[in-house]
Amino acid sequence: MIDLINFFDPVNINFDKTFLQNSEDVLLNTTHIHKNSKLLSNQSLSNKADVVLFALPNIKNNSKKFITGVNAIRRKLYGLRKLKKNITFYDLGNFKLPNTPQNFEAGIKIVFETLFEANIRIILIGESFLPIAIAKTLSDYYQDPSVLMVNNHFENFEQYEIITQTTEISLNFGLLGFQNYLTSQTQIEQGEKQFMEFVRLADIKNKIHESEPYFRDADWASISLNVVADNGCMAMEKPSPNGLLPEEFCAMPYYAGLGCKNKILSFSGYNFQKDRNNHSASLIAQSIWLYLDGFSGYIQEHPSWGGKQNIQRYIVINEEYGKHFIFYKSMLTGRWWMEIPTKNKKNIIVAASYKDYKMASNQQIPPRWWNIFKRYF
Repeated sequence: MIDLINFFDPVNINFDKTFLQNSEDVLLNTTHIHKNSKLLSNQSLSNKADVVLFALPNIKNNSKKFITGVNAIRRKLYGLRKLKKNITFYDLGNFKLPNTPQNFEAGIKIVFETLFEANIRIILIGESFLPIAIAKTLSDYYQDPSVLMVNNHFENFEQYEIITQTTEISLNFGLLGFQNYLTSQTQIEQGEKQFMEFVRLADIKNKIHESEPYFRDADWASISLNVVADNGCMAMEKPSPNGLLPEEFCAMPYYAGLGCKNKILSFSGYNFQKDRNNHSASLIAQSIWLYLDGFSGYIQEHPSWGGKQNIQRYIVINEEYGKHFIFYKSMLTGRWWMEIPTKNKKNIIVAASYKDYKMASNQQIPPRWWNIFKRYF
């Protein structure tokens, strides 16, 4: 059996003492960090780990600068308060860069296969690229998985085209928080042909709770710092004066942590050389902490499995089309789902919001219902 830890360089990280002085109080004290090759085996991971974190450099760039930035994030992260609820969290270290792109892709595939097999959630700090090996492995292991890209523009469009044109990779994509004037109309039209969901910045700005259903349904949530307005975060790679507030940015990983489908949460777009006083490193660190906090409070309540006694079912009649919409509401958390017919007559249930239910009640078709209906019918 291949030992997973051989794919990572160890790290030796101290915690930032700005807020908490006592090591007993901080996340570092409860995190298993890869400091030497004897720390972990595949067996100990599968038996103990709930969530793992690691850094994934881009083989084409200077990895030393990137790792310096990742370690700044780590210092801020491990200086935050330890979680109230007990989850087992590992920092695997930094992915070792092989000599060739082929070995790079092969190594990624082995790592993700191992973690998926053990049902371990993954937090990935990466650069602004979309490794096809991750997409391929996710498609191989899970049925009809979804990728939610959060950015101020359609980044990595070339990789997106390769993935969507490869018949052996089947993924559903969404782009959240994009700005029209930063995004090519050709790219939007191409995405719409693939039934991609587009959610503009204006649809979630100052109402970030509307993004929650998208994160609840995302197997892979890929979040770029670019989505934050540059007055709230100066260390992004492609800044814009418009964007989310830092607290809105932090809410999104929390939603992903609460979601039942999430397998990967990745962060990108961080430029360490622009980061005064490690301000943006702190923003990513707090976002990771909130993801862990969300995961620690996760409740199995999907209408299709588990906790059905706590689910209410609503039927809304659309008089104009002579059809009906079916919604579900959790009595534990107040979260919503909606049922969507497919051409094979097997309905699917996707995350929704109260706004979707209200639109249907007012004889309107919710945009998310319509987008997903077109994809499957």
